[in-house]
Amino acid sequence: MKDRGLRRGWPALLGALLLGGYGASAVVHVAAVTTRDVSARRLAVQDRLWGQNLHRVAARAVSVRRLATGAPVALPIAPDPVYTYAPPPLRAASAALLDVTTGRWLLLDNADVPRAQASTAKIMTALVAVTRGTLDEGITAGADAVAVGRQSGSNMGLVVGETLPLRDLLYGLLLPSGNDAALSIAAGVGGSTAAFVDLMNGQAAALGLAHTHFANPDGLDAPEQYASARDLVLLARAAMRDPLLRQVVATPAYTIPATGPRPAHALTNLNWFLNWYPGADGVKPGMTGDAGLCQVVSARRHGHWLIGAVMDTPDLHTDVRDLMNYGFGDFTWSPSGQSGDDAGATVAAGAPADPSLYSPATGHAVRAGFLSYYLRHGGMAALGPPRTDEIVEGGRTVQYFANARLWWDNAARAAVATPLGQASVPSPGLLRPVEPVAATPTRIYVPVTGHTVRAAILTAYRAWGGAATLGYPLTEEILRGDETTQYFSNAVLRWSPERPVVTADPLGDALLRRRGLLHG
Repeated sequence: MKDRGLRRGWPALLGALLLGGYGASAVVHVAAVTTRDVSARRLAVQDRLWGQNLHRVAARAVSVRRLATGAPVALPIAPDPVYTYAPPPLRAASAALLDVTTGRWLLLDNADVPRAQASTAKIMTALVAVTRGTLDEGITAGADAVAVGRQSGSNMGLVVGETLPLRDLLYGLLLPSGNDAALSIAAGVGGSTAAFVDLMNGQAAALGLAHTHFANPDGLDAPEQYASARDLVLLARAAMRDPLLRQVVATPAYTIPATGPRPAHALTNLNWFLNWYPGADGVKPGMTGDAGLCQVVSARRHGHWLIGAVMDTPDLHTDVRDLMNYGFGDFTWSPSGQSGDDAGATVAAGAPADPSLYSPATGHAVRAGFLSYYLRHGGMAALGPPRTDEIVEGGRTVQYFANARLWWDNAARAAVATPLGQASVPSPGLLRPVEPVAATPTRIYVPVTGHTVRAAILTAYRAWGGAATLGYPLTEEILRGDETTQYFSNAVLRWSPERPVVTADPLGDALLRRRGLLHG
């Protein structure tokens, strides 16, 4: 269920869409917006009223309950539909997401299960250090601290006997995740590692971290070293309220210059979300054999501050992006730079009896009868990514994709596709075909739709990939004032003598915005 599949290419020929298509899948009835039957361990707050992608709020919410077969049953439809996002299909063992600005939990997924926490423990090490220590006081690195740092492979490069102020050690702790820095801080601030760990556990109790316990300050695997995803978020919130720690975790790189016999230290922040995720300003990644990949991340956008945590994930960049995008309600694509990470990627989700395909680039999934049609008719390459979840419009269950609108025909028990361009044409009469004409260098006739493409628009049509990208012509040229317009399956092309350059507007997004299904 959690294997990822990659489907690339956008868009391809839409002949199959224009000709329609039927499938023998179970009938799907979904209310205007659904609080999906996400497992009981996941809490999803879906009535957010903020962010660039503001959504209209219904007078009453509508939920969907499923039969034993997995088929949903429609409940009464709200008079004013809500268009929002369902929780993403995270692969992490645990996750939590908090809107710090409002104090509301947006997602909790196994969030109170104690797990190995890896170097996210260093957030607590840093918080205790700034609370109990003196920032400009020198701390000397001992042999044990240096040895653990080197053996673990996670260090800032301290040498035995080297003395640095606590302030600099905090950078060595939180940027390269130095275990040598962690143990040096523990000894310097607490007097001993054991005494410092007691301070860490005391601070955890004071913060109400009910599922957290520390056995060391560096986060290396130990039986009594654990935390929950919810606790990590609460810990990060407390740490990020300290001005120095907030500055440290947002710093991409930091250099401690050499002084006398002391070597220079060039420190690079391992939290690479700072480099590519919009608004990211902290806090800490971690990885050990027991913990797997973990990440606590903070980001600020649209006037809101979110902190999220994922624990033991096999796909860190996808999970964190999906989690934070869900919280912000903003799925503007930002590539991570990781191999295979592109806007055409999809994530397999759902239960075996009710599979779905999730698009991280849009925050929506396709499932049931629509999924069957989607896969048989070219998927991402032909229909594009889903731009909404299933909704009800005019008494029909529909779903919008980048290149088409699918609706469910109850009588035929099949999905039917309408190109979005066709739905956008101002008058149905403009769709009527014209008489065939012979092709010339400046004019072609497209029998699939019965329309011609000519002159400057034909030049642009060919240059931009023709039917493979723009789809088929749905109308002839339409003259409005001095502007010539022609509608295609995927775009509207415009040309005027005053501006002798053909321009293209994607019809899909424009249509969805007009209908309140897409914002931003």
